[in-house]
Amino acid sequence: MSNVWRVRMHAGEFGDYSEEAWQRGEIGVWYGGWSADDFLRARNSPEGHRTLSQSAGHQPIRKHWGSPGDVPKSFFDTAVRFAAIPERDWILLAFKAPSSGNDKPSYCLGLGHLDNELLSDEEHAFNLQYSPNAKELFKFRRLRSRKQFRLSKLPEVFRLIPQTGRGNIFKFGDLNTIVIWLVHAESEDDVWSHFRALPLAEMISALGPKGWEALAEAYLILEERYVPVGLVVGKTLKTFDLLGRSLRDGARLVASCKNERRPIALPEEFRDAILDMSPPDRAYFFAYGGCSDATWPENLTVVDGGRIVEWLEKGELGRKYLSFLQGTRPS
Repeated sequence: MSNVWRVRMHAGEFGDYSEEAWQRGEIGVWYGGWSADDFLRARNSPEGHRTLSQSAGHQPIRKHWGSPGDVPKSFFDTAVRFAAIPERDWILLAFKAPSSGNDKPSYCLGLGHLDNELLSDEEHAFNLQYSPNAKELFKFRRLRSRKQFRLSKLPEVFRLIPQTGRGNIFKFGDLNTIVIWLVHAESEDDVWSHFRALPLAEMISALGPKGWEALAEAYLILEERYVPVGLVVGKTLKTFDLLGRSLRDGARLVASCKNERRPIALPEEFRDAILDMSPPDRAYFFAYGGCSDATWPENLTVVDGGRIVEWLEKGELGRKYLSFLQGTRPS
């Protein structure tokens, strides 16, 4: 199966080149004044980044980078990763497409294949000019078999894709399942058709860890009338993924969410944190594969993947929520 690689093309103070690169069909990296030919010589060197640092083309921009002005190994490694993407693999670019006619500008996900050859051009429009004599060369591969999807027309989970990952060149992890849907689709409608046809357990799995947390929060909102209490949980609170109150009775609600496919033990810190809770306060453990503990605190409710599937299929509020997930009108 082909892989999908995310490519970011933000050149610091020079701005984002993603939309222009997509239109030109030339996707690439910068990382110094060295050329594609310099890279080909350096790639097989045991210290390739030092070889690039010593190349003639890189010398004019050293003072703009500051001492010592060398090409960092991390830059070289990213360039190697980009140059090594197989032709059969797909790359994904996220960009804002310009408006046409009466259409508003649309944020898009674009996919395509890269030609094998790494190129550079002393006169390329994407070269970063620091001064009349110093510039970073754009190293690129040509793009073919392009197709693009409007993000606003895809299932909401696809909005995670532009924000996923930190590197400029990387393969998708948890979201790879849904990204592959784009590979096999020709339109946004194709993606929706595939999404709606999935068995619910597979759909939940495709949403990944963040999607499981979103399902857990939706469950509490609809069944408990849950509201958060002003804390950014899941990021700044180590023990809790959800923390808030119930509008039904004012009870404190806390939850931990685990997306593992197998039964897992209740996290010790979470267990300790809920032991001093007393009625009407309630705790939830949203564990997709279930809880492996023989017993758990009386004030804890375990919600596994099977229970969520049943709720989506049979619960009045769950069925309405499922219609939102699938982009259909609630019955």
